[in-house]
Amino acid sequence: MRAPFAWMLVLAAAGLTACAAAGGDAARVRGIPAASSLSADQRIFEISERGDGSFTLDTKGLPGTADHPSGSDYFVSIASGGLRRSPLAAGPQTQRVKIASLDRALRIPSDYAREHEVYLAGGAFVRRSVGAKRRVSYQGTRIAIDLFADDDSTIVKSLLLHDFTQTSLSGRMKNAPSELQSAYPFGQWVADRELPEDATWRPGSFYTTHRTTLAADADLVDDCPTARSMDHAESEDPIACTDHGTLEEVFPVVLLDADEKEPFERDEWGDGTITVVDGLRAWRSNKPLPPSDGASARYRMFVEKDGAVYATVRELAGSRVRQSEASGAIVEREIDLDVAAVASIRRGWRSDVPPPGAPALTDNAAAGIDIHGLGATGPNGTLAPADLWLLYGKPGSLDGTGQTIAIVGGPGTGDLAVDLNVYSSRFGLPVCDEANPCLQVMDLSATAGQVQGEDFGTELAMDTQLVHAMAPGAHLVVVKAASTEPGDMLEAIDRAVSLPGVTAISMSFGFSADEVKAVAGAEDARLAGVVAKGMILFASSGDYGHDPGGPDYPAASPVVTAVGGTRILAVGGRDSVRREEAWRFGGGGPSAHAAMPTWQRNAIGAAQVAANGGMRAVPDVAAVSDVQHSPVAYYYGKAWGMGGGTSAAVPIWAGISALLAQHESDRGRSLAALVAATPGGFNGWLYQRAWHFGAGRAFHDIDSGSNEVEGPCDICDAGAGYDDVTGLGAPDVAELAAAL
Repeated sequence: MRAPFAWMLVLAAAGLTACAAAGGDAARVRGIPAASSLSADQRIFEISERGDGSFTLDTKGLPGTADHPSGSDYFVSIASGGLRRSPLAAGPQTQRVKIASLDRALRIPSDYAREHEVYLAGGAFVRRSVGAKRRVSYQGTRIAIDLFADDDSTIVKSLLLHDFTQTSLSGRMKNAPSELQSAYPFGQWVADRELPEDATWRPGSFYTTHRTTLAADADLVDDCPTARSMDHAESEDPIACTDHGTLEEVFPVVLLDADEKEPFERDEWGDGTITVVDGLRAWRSNKPLPPSDGASARYRMFVEKDGAVYATVRELAGSRVRQSEASGAIVEREIDLDVAAVASIRRGWRSDVPPPGAPALTDNAAAGIDIHGLGATGPNGTLAPADLWLLYGKPGSLDGTGQTIAIVGGPGTGDLAVDLNVYSSRFGLPVCDEANPCLQVMDLSATAGQVQGEDFGTELAMDTQLVHAMAPGAHLVVVKAASTEPGDMLEAIDRAVSLPGVTAISMSFGFSADEVKAVAGAEDARLAGVVAKGMILFASSGDYGHDPGGPDYPAASPVVTAVGGTRILAVGGRDSVRREEAWRFGGGGPSAHAAMPTWQRNAIGAAQVAANGGMRAVPDVAAVSDVQHSPVAYYYGKAWGMGGGTSAAVPIWAGISALLAQHESDRGRSLAALVAATPGGFNGWLYQRAWHFGAGRAFHDIDSGSNEVEGPCDICDAGAGYDDVTGLGAPDVAELAAAL
């Protein structure tokens, strides 16, 4: 199963968020091959790479600006990007890093992601920025990583990862293992009051270590700080040692410290050899450079290119990569944190630098700060229920009374009832208790409450709270699957559809097309029978942008309403100018297994039919999903969090279906009967409503933004009418109800 479609982190009341998953990122349920198929290293690697993947931390000083006082630091997490599928089963997989601020008061400078290195590859200089992609594959028992230049085609460095270990984290952060504190000084952070004395690790936190070996030679291009180049104008291109001349004219070379202009490296003519590298004439030192935080076998080179001479460093294949840690030690191990560990840090991190115009932050209490500038009313400017009602035109007369919504998810820890009631109390919603038994939990695992592997706790909390936010009068049934394996998740869906009186089922997860190709057709037929009886099924379209392999299942099924993602630019009423655009990572595209049904073909037009190759197009509708810029509020494990992903959009739509069903019931009619009688079920009805506006529009058409992530794509731009990014658009509940 691909990891949960919720990009979220659990934060303290003042915490800032970014794209990181609920124990994963977008609820893609990733199937990990059997233990006997993977090496020990590969098993740890895949566990670590679920969701947004493994995390490293970075902190750097900032120059004084209006936003950031001089001397302050920004503190970021860098996520590897996660795996969509196991490389063992599906072959090489690509990743792109995700960068997020860990400090609630400081934002990452805009030029951070543009920082880059320059490599010599194929006789040309190529750039690799922080966010460039990498490719993961398996070689024997090891993990092979190819790093690409910004052109996405030139490989600049190839690595082999091996000797993995995994260590669980619990208790107070200041008592973290010495191995981890060598890289990240948690004890010092506590002493410096950047973390509270009682800061603890969240359940599920762990870190991994591994070693890295260079699989091929790599040539990194340096600026050449010499007496000849100190006055060179700043440029993104490498600074040459001389703009004209040959190797013989450059030597002897003394490299200078750029600030102090003191010599830090001397390369004499007699210490090296003239050779040819990538078709260029080059001089390479016969002696390695002193050990540092790079590869252990590193040699200074100078190359002639385009009439100039440049300084490079060659790292030799077979050498181990070294890391310089916070303690000052230079080691061969690399340390990565999992998403729960990073969420623990973010939850407790304190800053003495409040945003401009904000009150001083004390004791992690910053609930009144509108971090995202949306005008939203939740903690730290997150979207609260009232904001969602305003955005999507919820009539005050509807609350979902008399309806039942089932929420299907993987196994998860946490107390859903307690968290739901904290959320409800904060926003003035009905509390679920003995007097109002509006929440039921069905745990299908053999050991209820005990989770082995992926923990859906935060995902389930967010799903439950968002359905309750949109339909506070509805009854909620949460069905926890025994595991995240396809068979167990489909069994949980079976249990949900068998419940009496269910209006709709919310499914914030998905399987890749490859994972379910053998059963997708049969599952479609079975679910079609459920829809024929009047039930509505919602599923996440995905959180990885357009996938050339096809959107996830069950969203790709014609009988399921696939929900895509949007970004809110500002909270505004239904009668105001819409400020909503497509979310970059919302999934979409033609189904890999199902032909386009008649009800969709007749509604979207010949051009869209052709663009999708006659296959079922995804998504059908959309709602807010962008966790970086317009997150929803949720509460889990004694902390407020910021969530998103199409996992957030699905329960919003499930709650809306309860409102529509109540609207029909109040008038002596049945939404279930209407769904059962309409070709295509609820989907068929939606597509009919899209083109019959009456006095108003049933959908807010999203006509800007793109979900192009993996390369050129003809169907990745949002536009007028239906598109493969946001479907028919975002809802206007009042107009949808009026159209019934």
